[in-house]
Amino acid sequence: MFDPTTQSWSKQSGNSNFYLNNSEEVFVIGDNAYVLVDNHVWQYNQPSNQWTQKQNFPGTSRFGGTAIAVNGKGYLGLGTSEPDFLDLKDWWQYDPGSDSWTQKHDFGGDARDDAGAFSIDGKGYVLFGFHNGTAFKTVWQYDPVTDGWTKKQNCPASAQSAPASAVIGGVDVGLMTDGNDLWEYNPATDSWSDQGAVLGGYRQWPAGFVIGDSYFLANLSVVAYNWSR
Repeated sequence: MFDPTTQSWSKQSGNSNFYLNNSEEVFVIGDNAYVLVDNHVWQYNQPSNQWTQKQNFPGTSRFGGTAIAVNGKGYLGLGTSEPDFLDLKDWWQYDPGSDSWTQKHDFGGDARDDAGAFSIDGKGYVLFGFHNGTAFKTVWQYDPVTDGWTKKQNCPASAQSAPASAVIGGVDVGLMTDGNDLWEYNPATDSWSDQGAVLGGYRQWPAGFVIGDSYFLANLSVVAYNWSR
């Protein structure tokens, strides 16, 4: 756990069911993080610092999938299947109230792995990803109400595997790094703007998260982008 006030990290409760080099998909709803390991789903509750196993994911086991939370429900799909290594485009909804999974309409674009995602104003956005070595710069919007997909403006950033993405709270803009630069997405105008180079230089496979109006990128070190109104 990272505390931005003290600029310090503290070790939290581990889970022996996770293992090195395993590809896990994660989405956060309220105080709970949901982590998919193979087809097993684990809920981490931050206030209690405890893990609880939930209903298994009924879809194909995968790595490099994409996960996101929209309107209090989790969504998961895409990625590369195990053990046959085929890219997927399925899309599933998780309801934490009933601890149940429902298959939704397939992703609107080509099958892919290592795509990024964020949610703004009740809609999800899935961007980038790879398929058989081909890099995508496409951005797709998912509407949970209609269970439909709409293609949006391509992102002009450099292609990046598993880009770190997040949304600044209350500002309604999405943020994504391609490793070199930070890019901002405005859903009102369906446009992207380059916010400049990432502090500290190129970062591969960073984690991205938001606290207040600050977007943190973490791997070997932590840097913050502070959004001002």
